Amino acid sequence: MTMPLHSPIPTDVESADPILELRNLHAAYYGGMQILQGLDLKVHEGSITGVVGPNGAGKSTALKVVFGFLEPTLGDVILEGERINNCSAHELISRRVAYVPQNRSVCEELSVEDNLKLACWPFRKDRVRIARAVDSACAMFPVLAEKLGARAETLSGGQQRLLEIARALVQEPKLILLDEPTAMIAPRISREIYRFL
Repeated sequence: MTMPLHSPIPTDVESADPILELRNLHAAYYGGMQILQGLDLKVHEGSITGVVGPNGAGKSTALKVVFGFLEPTLGDVILEGERINNCSAHELISRRVAYVPQNRSVCEELSVEDNLKLACWPFRKDRVRIARAVDSACAMFPVLAEKLGARAETLSGGQQRLLEIARALVQEPKLILLDEPTAMIAPRISREIYRFL
């Protein structure tokens, strides 16, 4: 059974409309194999919400549905009061939703800096904003600043995860979806990730 967990939400935030809401969400793979069956979830701005459950419970599937990689078979995904069931991933990026998948997603043959710049695609013509975004990522994660010119494949698994999170954050998202942000990461880096979050 997948169970949502929420950080304490101040009363004034809780009374506000959620930034994200899943209503009676159903989703399936492989010709009808149901994974999600009636998931309801509300995420309020300024809160941290976790979905906890065993392998195969549908945690990653829920995030893929929210981010437009998988269409729900029933139910709705509501972002800031608007139904987004048919939005593609690139449309959601333009709506300032970021996603960090469970599996590694860095472009290994590119440098750390180029991975960060690639995430700036939605504002690619604004060189000042791109430079500011890369500087901000380096300030958040100094280890990336030290390795800006290095190919991403030379980073440790934990450093690659920091790069993935930084790459999501340069988009200045209103909502960030993190799928198992510390899976298979050394405890020291895991603690750093959780402190940052």
